[in-house]
Amino acid sequence: MKTFFVLLMIGALVLICPQYASSLEKGWTRWSYDFEETHFYPFSSTHTVSLNDFGKKWTFPKMVWYHALTGDINGDGFLEIVCDDADIGICYALDYKGNELWHTSFTGRLQLLADVTGDGVLEVLLDKNVGSDGYIYFLDGVGNLIKTIHVPIGSDGHAWPRAAGDFDNDGQIEIVTVVGAAYSASPRGAYMIDYTSGAIEWYYAAGPSGKLQGGDIDNDSKLEFVYGGGSVHNGGYGCGVNNGATCTGDNAIWTICFNAEDGSEVFTLDYFADGQSTGSTDHIIADPNKDGNKDIFSFEGHSHWYPGNLQIHQIDHYGNIVRTWNGEYVSGTDAHCACGAIGDVNNDGLDEIVFGFTSMGTLRILDHQLNQLASCPISGDVFPCCGYPDIFINDLNGDGHNEIVLGDWSLEKVRIFDKDLNELWSFSAGYDPKVTISDLDNDGINEIIVAGDSLYVLGIPAGAPIPTLSEWGLIIFGVVLLGFITWVFLRRRKMIGVGI
Repeated sequence: MKTFFVLLMIGALVLICPQYASSLEKGWTRWSYDFEETHFYPFSSTHTVSLNDFGKKWTFPKMVWYHALTGDINGDGFLEIVCDDADIGICYALDYKGNELWHTSFTGRLQLLADVTGDGVLEVLLDKNVGSDGYIYFLDGVGNLIKTIHVPIGSDGHAWPRAAGDFDNDGQIEIVTVVGAAYSASPRGAYMIDYTSGAIEWYYAAGPSGKLQGGDIDNDSKLEFVYGGGSVHNGGYGCGVNNGATCTGDNAIWTICFNAEDGSEVFTLDYFADGQSTGSTDHIIADPNKDGNKDIFSFEGHSHWYPGNLQIHQIDHYGNIVRTWNGEYVSGTDAHCACGAIGDVNNDGLDEIVFGFTSMGTLRILDHQLNQLASCPISGDVFPCCGYPDIFINDLNGDGHNEIVLGDWSLEKVRIFDKDLNELWSFSAGYDPKVTISDLDNDGINEIIVAGDSLYVLGIPAGAPIPTLSEWGLIIFGVVLLGFITWVFLRRRKMIGVGI
């Protein structure tokens, strides 16, 4: 009989623990979800549900929201939502039911959730710019300010913490921070900041203001950074760490790759060859053909200021352009930025590229060789702001097929598409909806968190039928039960001993 109860307890734990423990790993801790910026959320819903059953679970309607991240910031095994309002910049923390846990008494823009203290619990990182002074604020899980780091910026500049980790294997946590400027033109590039001392370990100086991605592009088990930006002709100029790299200016566009360990240059790629060296570049690091080698995908945008062909370049780890997708020639509209996602949307075992350029009114899917598979017209200015990721890939309904999730700023809707770009579902969220995906309540069904004119959590509303046990748990519990029945049968046959 003891054996029965032991087996029964194991089965019960198997039923409960997979959903509880996995919540620690599934947080959406940065704007783009992953540092490579594929915008692919790899955790599928573990139960099959209908998208038609998706609806509003709850809202937190205090004001217009800037963005929302998720993570277990207090160690309770559930994901909390951390969000900031668009007007003032007050940061809020909510539990998975929408109850407010705390809010800040000072302003700052939410940038990142990361464990910078090494205690296994995420901290909240905010940034604030005051004249030529940038600040990174670090909050603990109950909203206490535990540290402030000063970051030098230009008079119209910014400093955005992008990732935290021990990048140089010295046993200390560093914060890689993108620094940018407008007309002041400097500093631009990336700081590596030691968390404990607040000191800048190195500064990679670049010509343009841009974004930063990180990934292991050369299979050396070390991280590399990729940096791009736009040509603005403000006189910005930089030559890497201590002037030791290829010099870049803000009169052209670039793909700049350097090592996370010490900021040393890997390669710098210019776009002078085709005569269209002005515009903007943004990047995704991915391995769409699954050959084990990650490439850099450079999205080249143009506008009436800087005309040219919209292009996507696949770049290897040596800095060579492997292939290029050529889109429309732009000279009279502002298609200077692209928003894209890379993931397997058609279940062929390879990844596709889903993207749209600012103001072009077209959503496209390319295969891993940059051949177009599908396109559909969408309302004009869907991607109006380069800083916001608007397309994500995830299996929301647990049917084994990834869906495409779009925050449509023009229609002010969250929209879901299939692999052929047929619209499956939509929700009106108002005011520039920004999307996050997470399983907040550990029920095995992902929710969509939308920062819009309210903070919306979309999923299976209360009262709808929701599976409560994981499929794997049922299978294992069934095996345990079968084992018990077999044990009883054999014991009755006196084929095993009483002492088992």
